[in-house]
Amino acid sequence: MTKKGGKPADAWFDQHLKKHAFRGELGFPLTFELLGERFTKMAKIVYAYTPGDWRWFNPTTRTTRKGVESAVYHIDLRLVPEEWHDDGADHGAVKDGELYWFTFGDFIRDDMLPNDVLSAIINAVDEKCRAEDDERRGAAGL
Repeated sequence: MTKKGGKPADAWFDQHLKKHAFRGELGFPLTFELLGERFTKMAKIVYAYTPGDWRWFNPTTRTTRKGVESAVYHIDLRLVPEEWHDDGADHGAVKDGELYWFTFGDFIRDDMLPNDVLSAIINAVDEKCRAEDDERRGAAGL
């Protein structure tokens, strides 16, 4: 459920993105192995996150806040078609070699990934948000 260019078509996700303290993306290579064939695609975790265990700076109100921890995530894959096609999907017609992002469904969920992987995702997002918070505070002269 994406639009061409990687914009989520899901209104629920869009709405939740706006309610969180931090929004962003973490890029990484994702390797698959299917039927003995191995391949790698570029991927990104798209997140909206509000920390619950540390105070963060809100640049709009210029105050620090501590909220209830909350997060929404999804994984997008960068795809490069090998030929032109119009498969009727919501990303529309794609030309040979034209990059586009595809949302990889409910891949990030408790039953799909091992707990260590989920923890690594949460820790990486938290670390990136702490760095962004430092930048926000620096820009505000704090």
